[in-house]
Amino acid sequence: MKYIFVKTPDFVPNFAPVDGIPHLMGILKSENIDTQYVDLFYEFRNLLLNKNFVDNLLQKYLDALNRKNIEKYSPDVISVIKKNKEKIFDILKYIKYYQPHFKYWFEILQDKKLFYLVDINSYIIKQISTLYNDLTDLYYIFLSNKRGWSFSKGYGDSILMGDKYEINIDLIAGYLNSDLNFFKEFYDSKIEDVLSLNPDIVGITIGPAKQLLPALYFAKRIKEKNKNIHINIGGSFFSIYWGNISNLQELFGTFFDSISIWNNRNTVIKLCEYVQGKIPIEEVPNLVYNKNEIKVNIEKEEYKFNKLPYQNFEGFDKKQFRAPELLLPIKTSENCYWGKCIFCECSAKYKIYKTLPVKRVVDELEYLSKKYKTKYFYFWDNAIHPKYLNNMADEILNRKLDIKYTIYARLEKEFTYDLLKKMYNSGCIAVHWGVDTASKKLLKIINKGIDIDNAKNIFKAAYSAGIYNFAYFIPGMPTENDEDIEENIRFIKENKKYINQYSVGEEGVLFVNGSIMTENYDYYNKIMTLSEKEIKEHVIKIKSAFDSDYFDREKKLSSYMVLYIAKFGNKQKKKKELKIKSFKCKLILKLLFSYLKIKDLKNEIFS
Repeated sequence: MKYIFVKTPDFVPNFAPVDGIPHLMGILKSENIDTQYVDLFYEFRNLLLNKNFVDNLLQKYLDALNRKNIEKYSPDVISVIKKNKEKIFDILKYIKYYQPHFKYWFEILQDKKLFYLVDINSYIIKQISTLYNDLTDLYYIFLSNKRGWSFSKGYGDSILMGDKYEINIDLIAGYLNSDLNFFKEFYDSKIEDVLSLNPDIVGITIGPAKQLLPALYFAKRIKEKNKNIHINIGGSFFSIYWGNISNLQELFGTFFDSISIWNNRNTVIKLCEYVQGKIPIEEVPNLVYNKNEIKVNIEKEEYKFNKLPYQNFEGFDKKQFRAPELLLPIKTSENCYWGKCIFCECSAKYKIYKTLPVKRVVDELEYLSKKYKTKYFYFWDNAIHPKYLNNMADEILNRKLDIKYTIYARLEKEFTYDLLKKMYNSGCIAVHWGVDTASKKLLKIINKGIDIDNAKNIFKAAYSAGIYNFAYFIPGMPTENDEDIEENIRFIKENKKYINQYSVGEEGVLFVNGSIMTENYDYYNKIMTLSEKEIKEHVIKIKSAFDSDYFDREKKLSSYMVLYIAKFGNKQKKKKELKIKSFKCKLILKLLFSYLKIKDLKNEIFS
């Protein structure tokens, strides 16, 4: 039995390995099931460095815009091209201009000295993200909905309970089979490599919606080559939206055989048993499949979380990540110990909070640090309880481990200066705090369970202890009004000197599957007082309150920030201290590119 996990291109900048697959690989290895990880995005990204490949791709789109050989495309594809002609042309111009820089951007980001030139790095990351988004748009326009609306490209897709999305399979097929599908040539060259591994199951993760088309094409090609291979789709996209896709049944067989949803630790083990013919498919937990109609299995026996084996990172190449040091994910718990916030999926009745023993977690930290030669970690728990953090800090300090890590936490009264200083001394250099709102009225409505007055003391204590503070806000809560947003503004102005970075939920609070809000949709939908326009206005007000004097305060891509914090600490720098003027930034980039090009030439001459 062999289980292959495949990462298809999603065009999300990667700073660290994805957090779910290493856990599943560790579980399968512990059950003596052969497993392997194949990263196609890393290889495809390298293909984008090839100027001939990109020029050829852009020419195909340009020919289509100019209606050259347009008859070879399906009517659906032609319609989309006509509708998006101006947008496509603008994208082609941008990609054509910036593609030659792509290689050097990545070299700079992976250089141990150049990586820490903050302004240069910020500029490069912005350009890479724009380039990725434009590349995504070249195929995302073909993921339309027969009902006239589409998913956004990110994770924060807002689909209200009861809304249905009918995927236009004819359009998808027309695009995937055309030469505009720029994954076609690449995937067709890689299919045999994957098949040569002789997999019984291929697991494909679809996280953001932008990953849907490349993942579906790869799955389709695998099925065409070997229909006996079981294709399982995992990831957040289908976990959240499988019930919203009205024609989901049409995707089974052609593209995949099953969908893993929610906690799939038991799923991977039982799916292997099903494929081996040991159990019927009805016994595979947390699985969606087609048996004359869409069937859903709910987990009956939970995986013993306290027996969770170490993560397995075999197949993850350090070079694929946009940083000079390896940053690894780790977790202490499942779900949330509070689990009562009405907008959060952790409030679902089936979400049970479980933790790993402190010693077991620190054992894994020590093991991973030695095996992969890194001291950088991020904990991806929803929130870690202060008592657990106290014990974990003691264990790390007793072992004298040299590590740096970040966590997510709730603003609990137990976070005193003494505890925060101990955490810092153990290697905790950043905490992501979920404020959500500073309005006492709204905190009570959403059942947040925190004292906003004490939150001010926690931010100050953490900052004084040396910890870098992230703060998260979500506008658009039930019954929210101008008075509530003013409370947010006052809180921010009073505390921003202790808040290093922030993030604002641009779409407002969402109805997510399993949350109390979604389970009581009719009631909460009636008391959602703000329009989309008003939510955007509140977002702008929050950003304006944070302002301006301090450098790069808004959260961008915070995963890699642990490296900066470890190097520079948490003391806030004024813009005038750090900010390089744009013309200087461009000049330095030109000099860097010239140096890297000369180095390339030397290597070519002396090779």
